[in-house]
Amino acid sequence: MSYDLAVWHEPSTIDTQSAQAKYEAICLGINLPPLHESVGQFIETVTREFPQIDDWDDDNIDECPWACEFDESPGHCILNIRWGKEKELVGRLVHMATSLGLTCYDPQLEAVHSRRRT
Repeated sequence: MSYDLAVWHEPSTIDTQSAQAKYEAICLGINLPPLHESVGQFIETVTREFPQIDDWDDDNIDECPWACEFDESPGHCILNIRWGKEKELVGRLVHMATSLGLTCYDPQLEAVHSRRRT
């Protein structure tokens, strides 16, 4: 079990029900969002601070915030955060995503976070 966040680019505002449907489709590997350069920037920013789980050495693996590798494509990223790490990470990850103009969906809270880039 993990605390999950999904990130993708949405060209306009999306409601919770539509975000949930999109999240479910992404999880099933159908109707993946199209490539967006900000998704790659987001992944690069996140992994610079918190490397992917396979990049941690065995001595420090307990410090890794991830439950598994990211589920990613050029148009989305799903992050699976280990329980106990979500409180320190969720706000930061939402900020990283929205500052790049991306949508961040939290399926646990059924919350959509977005901020349009100017």
